[in-house]
Amino acid sequence: MDILKISLGAIVVLILLAMRRVNMESVNELMEDKDIDDIYIARPPTTNLAIFTVILFTIVEFLYPENSTLGWLGFAAGAAILGITSDYKLKDEFILNQPFVLYYASIFVMLSIGYTLIGWDLLNDDIYGINHFRHFITTGGIGLAYMMVIITIGWIHTGRNLTSNIYTHLMVILIIVATFMRGLIPFFEEYSSELYLWSAIVWTIPFLLYMKVFYRFLVTPRADGIQG
Repeated sequence: MDILKISLGAIVVLILLAMRRVNMESVNELMEDKDIDDIYIARPPTTNLAIFTVILFTIVEFLYPENSTLGWLGFAAGAAILGITSDYKLKDEFILNQPFVLYYASIFVMLSIGYTLIGWDLLNDDIYGINHFRHFITTGGIGLAYMMVIITIGWIHTGRNLTSNIYTHLMVILIIVATFMRGLIPFFEEYSSELYLWSAIVWTIPFLLYMKVFYRFLVTPRADGIQG
């Protein structure tokens, strides 16, 4: 279990690094398609601070899992990750009404909720739900990160513009709903069996929708005529 926790921290760090590049390329391309005259910059200090706090949390959780300091580090990691979303506030234009910006931001929100709830649990003797709260990081944050990467690739790498529709909305929303169903089980223990089952089903549906929407794009030539 300790090794898994370290691996989880490492994956979160890799996602934060990858999302900085994904955000820079995708959001700026999206703004160009929408004729939005501004530039999005994923600022290194915000991402680096988030990475530092996640690494520190992971190390302390491995070495001193019972130390109350870990709870405060959970709050720090949650706040630092959520701080990355401040990059979406541009100087001249408002882009938080763009679906893909909200999609990407939801990854950081889910990761932030996970670390914050873990920190709260560690400082609160009245509840023990760390294993459930960690699903906000795994089922939510990591699940959304994978989904958004394959959606982005499904559009851009097949020669198409980033396009949001009812299917992409559902993919993101259902993963978020499944995460809350799974992560908040400690508050609804009398329905735990149903929540275990339905959260798994709801989380699976977005990936089935992805295959429905993007299968044809992935097995046919690029829409723009470029080889690949």
